Amino acid sequence: MKKNSFLKSGSYLLVSVIFAKAIAFILNILCARFLDKESFGQLSFIRNTVAMFEGLVSGSNGSLIISSFGNKNYYSSIILSCFFYISISILVFIILLKTSYGGFILIDNYSFLLMIAMFLSSSFLGVINSIYIAHQKNKVMVISSFFSGIISFIICTLLIYYENYYGALLAYVLYFSIDLLFKIYFIFKKIIKLKFSRFVFDTSIFRRSFQLLVFTSLSLCFFWYIRNKLVIEENGLSELAEFELVYQFVTIALLAIGAFTSTMLSKISNESGILIKTIIISLALGLTSYLIACIFGEALFKEINPLYNNIGTLIPYVVFIIFPYTANSIVNKFLIIHRLEYISVYSSFFAVLVCSCFFFLDEPLNAMILSILYSIYYFLVTVISLSYFFILKRIRPNY
Repeated sequence: MKKNSFLKSGSYLLVSVIFAKAIAFILNILCARFLDKESFGQLSFIRNTVAMFEGLVSGSNGSLIISSFGNKNYYSSIILSCFFYISISILVFIILLKTSYGGFILIDNYSFLLMIAMFLSSSFLGVINSIYIAHQKNKVMVISSFFSGIISFIICTLLIYYENYYGALLAYVLYFSIDLLFKIYFIFKKIIKLKFSRFVFDTSIFRRSFQLLVFTSLSLCFFWYIRNKLVIEENGLSELAEFELVYQFVTIALLAIGAFTSTMLSKISNESGILIKTIIISLALGLTSYLIACIFGEALFKEINPLYNNIGTLIPYVVFIIFPYTANSIVNKFLIIHRLEYISVYSSFFAVLVCSCFFFLDEPLNAMILSILYSIYYFLVTVISLSYFFILKRIRPNY
């Protein structure tokens, strides 16, 4: 295998992720431009809710899909595990709507149907992307993302401009759906040749996914709960709108870093020095993103919509999330490689408990507090996980 295969594969995945996220970022900017702050805040709440449940599906299965490649009954194991989590998520969606819990009181039936469609398309897309990475077919991902991105950008821009709030919701559904259809087409054309006569259900990924589910769900549910609390407070939708506008920029950096940590997971058994390369590249991406946001961010976001007049103070806090997230992402993949993902469960549980102490301080909840809690959470998970790992290695050297 060539020495630069990690960089080549990671770069292909990076291009695919950046291109797809750039389209989403532009769509988000258009929403911020053409919607009022309350509508954009409500749209952000729906997208965050979808992202939380999609994170439960892909967070529980994505890394295992990559690391389990080559196992017996690989595809049947993926289908069983994902079907379970998607079914449970839809059930919880329905319960939250029927009970009008928190921000769900703002969601009507039409918005709910679009939310479910958005969740399904984004969840399946996450699974398909993990299969591409496992097969190391990142170049095919770039081609697929390019064609789907152009088509979805044209359609979604028109919907946002002419249909406002509901058009923006439908735009995001189509954005994920078009990308999913292209990825499905290419994956069956170029990668997978299923033999249904030999299709046997397997629970190997499903059994291991429960530990990652706890790790993923603790943080996702906790921060979704905070967003939910923020939405129903006075000026909460405006606060959430400002946070989400900046966080969309952060997400580009997080996905870029995630592209290389995922590539590390698929190639670490084949190449030496992968971990060091991943750390260096991730830090370079994180530092570059931070500097760009702090220098140009305020002018850029005010140009998008002058109503976001307090965003300059918020930018350094939100963008700083990149650094603890980077460390956490690398450590989490490292633990999966060593089949020690249960360490992340304990670390995440403790970090959520510490962050929950905020509610005992009787302080007002705002976008800045939300940003600080994100950084504290990722920092604690990283430190605790590494400490646990090295203590375990000292006690059991051959573990």
